[in-house]
Amino acid sequence: MSSKKTKRTPYQIGASQEYKAIEWFQSCLARYVIRSAGSHTVVDFIAGNGEDVYVVQVRYGKKPKPVNLTELREWAQAFQAIPVVMEKIRGGRWRPRFIDSTGVEEE
Repeated sequence: MSSKKTKRTPYQIGASQEYKAIEWFQSCLARYVIRSAGSHTVVDFIAGNGEDVYVVQVRYGKKPKPVNLTELREWAQAFQAIPVVMEKIRGGRWRPRFIDSTGVEEE
C-alpha cells in the first residue's frame, strides 16, 4: 500500500491555526467561542466569558497579511466587543494583541 500523504488545502491549514488560537483563547480569556468558518470576513471567531465579548482575527506565518483594523473595530462595535488580533509568534506560541477602539494599539 502506498503511504501517500494528501496535501492540505489553504482552508484546512487556516482552520487548524484558528482552532489552535481558539484553544489558547479558551484557556486564558473566554469559555464560549463561535468560529466563523469560511465566512471571508475579518472576524475568525467571537468569544465570551459572561462579562467580556471578543471579536478575533487570527494571523500566522512568516509574513502574515495585514489586518484591516478599521473593519475589525466596526465588527467589535456592532457586538459591543473587544477587538483582538491573535498572532502566532516564535516558538509556536500565541499572543493576543488587543486593539483599542480609538485607533491606538495596546500590548
